[in-house]
Amino acid sequence: MHMDTRQTEAALRFLKAKAPQAISRSLNRARTSGRVVLVRAIAQDMKLSQKVVKKHMGERDATPTKLVAELSGDLKRIPLINFGAKQFKRAGVKANTGRGRKSYGKTFFIATMPSGHVGVFSRTLPSTKRSPGAWSENLHIQEKRGPSVGHVFTKHMPAAQKRALEVLPKNLEREFRHVLRQGARL
Repeated sequence: MHMDTRQTEAALRFLKAKAPQAISRSLNRARTSGRVVLVRAIAQDMKLSQKVVKKHMGERDATPTKLVAELSGDLKRIPLINFGAKQFKRAGVKANTGRGRKSYGKTFFIATMPSGHVGVFSRTLPSTKRSPGAWSENLHIQEKRGPSVGHVFTKHMPAAQKRALEVLPKNLEREFRHVLRQGARL
């Protein structure tokens, strides 16, 4: 009995050449599925919108030469205004940073800057400097911030990894099927 395996061998060579690209695409899709779970969990935990959480997350794509897809949480603290801060006459500002509504002192206030940026600010102790023609020392004004996404990132990472590992085999199968169809056309 004689069998012709030239087509199969050609398909396997083509698959071997295109495998790193297929694997990197699969890893990137799996990372995206994990990111969806992670963003949803962090937003719910921190009482933020998903849009704000996405803005404070980083991601690095897998490439055919580096088969690693990465997600990261920014350690930069999020402005307090994003936590639903409200201003009150007697209490100053109140905001929900994920652990219940917290009250901040009377030195805190909500203001809109000339650039259009809205934020929660506070006045601190006077400095030793005076503006030209001023009667008293300058009061420093600082924008106040809440916790960072990186603060709770590791807490929810196992759920994201579970989802990514769940969809990775399906993505790999689909990508390899696609590569084999391309090779059959050649």
